[in-house]
Amino acid sequence: RQLFHVYVGVAVVVAAIRLGLPAVEWFLVAALFLGLLLINLKMLGARLGFMDSFLRDFERRTAEFPGRGALFFAVGALFLFTFSLSGEFALAALSVLAVSDGASTMAGMRHGRQKLPWNKEKSWAGTIAFFLTGSVVAGLFIGPQGIFLAAFLALVETYDFHVDDNLLIPIASVAFNLFMAGALVSLR
Repeated sequence: RQLFHVYVGVAVVVAAIRLGLPAVEWFLVAALFLGLLLINLKMLGARLGFMDSFLRDFERRTAEFPGRGALFFAVGALFLFTFSLSGEFALAALSVLAVSDGASTMAGMRHGRQKLPWNKEKSWAGTIAFFLTGSVVAGLFIGPQGIFLAAFLALVETYDFHVDDNLLIPIASVAFNLFMAGALVSLR
């Protein structure tokens, strides 16, 4: 499930690089509306053929409704593309969401014996994996600032805000982007 999350996120980033942000934004809006239609049909009891097995294989067992993760990912990506101050920053944050969120879960499941003192559901291994992968992928788009973005998002991700990471990471990213822009303006 986490690898699929990484693949989809990387595919969206690559598509944005190759086709441009506006094309990917339109695709995400279309996917959002189609997804909402399919979610509604599924909740009304319709059989969706291959989509039923897809949802069974890739959705969390505890999801409140089918397609929740995909829906929130599309909303989070659109939020980033809409409110980030640059396309590069939006791609950096989306890369962190795609790669680091998955990497932290996989590292935490495999090596996460040492839990964080403030959140026993999270581990040092997962947090370090989030930070390291986030620094690399964000750095590809925003240079050394990617290290600070990754550190901030790794910290945010360790707290339980009762918000899906597919929404929390984009919201925190945009807040970071706006704060850094304000801090740079005040330094001048």
